[in-house]
Amino acid sequence: GVRIVRARVIDAQRYMSLLWKACECRGAVWQFRQISNIDEFYLQGEFDRVIFCGGASGLGNKLLGDQTSLIRGQSVKLHSVQQHNSLALLRGDYLCPLAEPPATYILGATRERISTFEHSLAYGVDSPHTLLTSHLQKAAFDMAPSTDFTPICATAGVRLDGPKTNFGRLPVLAVPKPGLIFAGALGSRGLLRHAQVGALAAELASLDLGAKFNEYIPLPLRLPPSSKAVSYT
Repeated sequence: GVRIVRARVIDAQRYMSLLWKACECRGAVWQFRQISNIDEFYLQGEFDRVIFCGGASGLGNKLLGDQTSLIRGQSVKLHSVQQHNSLALLRGDYLCPLAEPPATYILGATRERISTFEHSLAYGVDSPHTLLTSHLQKAAFDMAPSTDFTPICATAGVRLDGPKTNFGRLPVLAVPKPGLIFAGALGSRGLLRHAQVGALAAELASLDLGAKFNEYIPLPLRLPPSSKAVSYT
């Protein structure tokens, strides 16, 4: 493995909360709506551009089709009964300290391929004991021995993985219809790739989205010469 001495562990929930506050300072407005079809926005002409960031939701998976895959991951929240440092361990599996409450960690995650987002909801969440003695048994043995940690609860989530490329699995931008942009399929690398994907999606929204963009655009990509965005190759 590789030890990065000055690496930092990001509390994802706190980060997302602060990120939204930064958006609000720039004039973003939050409106909560429940939609069953993206055409509710697209056909009514309410907006000039619609950027859909649906992640693993059913709508996102339907927009992108067979080139993506849904992966369900289960994790276990643990309490440390001994004093541990705040270093995170990543080895395919991971052990990550949480900011609050003190001495709590997340151990994960399983990798379960599923057919539909709705299908995942029917599974429920395995018990911590089941996970620690089956899917996460080796990870628990290597990184969170039972003498040091006690399980608190289990969590589950679903992510949308992008297509395989020569660069590995990467996020995608797709323009299934003129004026409609999909940005997503960040997989397990959302914190690493979200700023890049967001910048490119915003740049696409400023362009004339003709037939040339009416297809999958796996990242890295190179935008047209007229674009002012940074090119990724």
